[in-house]
Amino acid sequence: MYQIDLSNTHWERIRGFVSEHRIDARWILKSDDNKSYGSLRIVSHPDLPPGYLRAFFTYVTNITPKSDVEKLKTIELYHIDINELEVYSIDNEYKTETIKHEAPFNELEKLFNVKIFE
Repeated sequence: MYQIDLSNTHWERIRGFVSEHRIDARWILKSDDNKSYGSLRIVSHPDLPPGYLRAFFTYVTNITPKSDVEKLKTIELYHIDINELEVYSIDNEYKTETIKHEAPFNELEKLFNVKIFE
């Protein structure tokens, strides 16, 4: 099992997607080795007070290597063929957590160290 250290990470902005929200900003949490360890989505929503946005922060908490038996079960369960193994990794089990936070946009920018309106 690998404990995840998020101290050497940075946000990469994602653009070019369709959304039903007036404000919908997204980022991927990348490490120095260019692996992804989380995501952040900040959106507007009609049920929030004026000036407030909702943030969804999902991050990897630990990574556990799978045994050969677990890998075979994954292949059978998802009907993965040999060509798909070149694209999808089945070597590890990823545990994640998601935090939902509602706050004014400037508080979210400070909390996550991102710029929502750029």
